[in-house]
Amino acid sequence: DDLMLASSQSPVLVLLCAVFVGCACFRVSHGFWSMFQSLGWVRPATRKPLVVLSGLVGLVIFVMFMAPPVAIVTGLIH
Repeated sequence: DDLMLASSQSPVLVLLCAVFVGCACFRVSHGFWSMFQSLGWVRPATRKPLVVLSGLVGLVIFVMFMAPPVAIVTGLIH
């Protein structure tokens, strides 16, 4: 809404938002991987796919949260 448009006008605020969202997404990614580890699903054969899957989960969440502010600061949304 108007608050989102107003706060996303500044590239500095969008960059700061990206840093904090990135930290939160890293935390979610680690938690996702830890869930599989706690369930005992992390073995030598599954370690790499689960690390990739956990990273993708964090990346998808990051992209979804950062798409609106980036679209606003680049002028795609007015």
